[in-house]
Amino acid sequence: MRPTGWRAGFAALAMLTAAACATGGAQREAATRTTHSAIAMQTNSWGKLVSEWRIDRSGAGTYSATRDVPGGGFRDYDVIVRRFAAGSDGFRRIEALLGAAERGYECEHRISDG
Repeated sequence: MRPTGWRAGFAALAMLTAAACATGGAQREAATRTTHSAIAMQTNSWGKLVSEWRIDRSGAGTYSATRDVPGGGFRDYDVIVRRFAAGSDGFRRIEALLGAAERGYECEHRISDG
């Protein structure tokens, strides 16, 4: 069975954290040079929240995802919020993994499916 909804997002975050455990020395050095107070990502579809996660330097984090209300319309959904604790070492691992891929991309409001 393939995970869906918040389970898929949490599984992706778990894989990201596991992959961060295998980071090399260059990535660890990159993490020590950064000064992020938190790392976060939000995914929306036509202005509707799909999923969102955030982790602060202490490793305290939240993962949120929407669940459609049966029989409801496009904007009829519940937001499910899960909390997790990865510890400050977990934050540094995620920061190192993402820091290696960071290229200064500026997030903008764009429609990419047209």
